[in-house]
Amino acid sequence: MAKNKKELYKTPIASNMTVREASAYWDSHSFFEFDDVQEVNFDVELEGEKHYVLLDKDVAKKVEILSHKKKEPQHILVNELLKQSLRKVA
Repeated sequence: MAKNKKELYKTPIASNMTVREASAYWDSHSFFEFDDVQEVNFDVELEGEKHYVLLDKDVAKKVEILSHKKKEPQHILVNELLKQSLRKVA
């Protein structure tokens, strides 16, 4: 005999899903299928504006390598390096 709809959707959520797996999961599931879901409210403050610049291929590769080595996001590293360079020429 077929299970009722609520029992069918009691699939546990894996904590180690990739983004693609999580996307596929939520394409076929709803938060309303779970008993322990609570509504939450929070504020988000976005900082600054984004401006995009093209980097030379070799420069971009060096930034990628240094970013990985320092375990620092590339955008933060690039901003720090540019600030240092701009202080020198100002």
